[in-house]
Amino acid sequence: SIYEELKELNIKTNKDKLLLMKRFENYYISCVDKQRFQGLTNGFVNNLIIPEIIATLKWITSVENGLQTYNNSFVKLLTILLDLIVHQDIEKDDGFKINDDIKELIYLSFKFSDRQIRFILLIYLPKLLTLFPKKTIDFSNRIFNFFLQGMLDTDKSLRLQTLKTIPYILEEITERQLNNEILRSIAKTQVDPEEEIRTWTILILVKISDRLTGISNRAVSYTHLRAHETTLHL
Repeated sequence: SIYEELKELNIKTNKDKLLLMKRFENYYISCVDKQRFQGLTNGFVNNLIIPEIIATLKWITSVENGLQTYNNSFVKLLTILLDLIVHQDIEKDDGFKINDDIKELIYLSFKFSDRQIRFILLIYLPKLLTLFPKKTIDFSNRIFNFFLQGMLDTDKSLRLQTLKTIPYILEEITERQLNNEILRSIAKTQVDPEEEIRTWTILILVKISDRLTGISNRAVSYTHLRAHETTLHL
């Protein structure tokens, strides 16, 4: 029944679309076998569901107080959208295509201060950057500054998830961003009140140390970091 309604999405009003999307999100979240969504009519997810979810999310942000009024729906639909995208086949000639609407929504979502939205983006970001060709997303100019704010957030879960994501963004940022902004933020997480964040800071520094050595006078000593690892019994 929901499939029949989804086929008529393009003729519904924005509010009717949102109501239907709430049904769809409940169905998707409760569905154990997500593979069934890959077996729908050819192009149904790529050419209808994903574009309409994007349109609904943009509509929510366009109405007055929309993000506050429909926050729960925005968070769930964004999660579903990103989940659908990362499971699409972008290698096939007739497969999923990354378009400007998707990129603009990602840029927009990173600007929001809502921690749930930012956390969801961080969870899916490594996979998104793996799927998208290098530099397809303008990370250094459109996302990086908002990403970096997560390193200083008062919420420890957001600080930690941002820290864990650093190795995945190295190909998307400039040397200056890596050797200046990133290292300045890491200097603060090294003395974070949370032990887990301090521990992960060392692990991340070890992981990215090869990218730092030789290109900055702030280069990290790999041997020194390994000594720290031993001390922490990692």
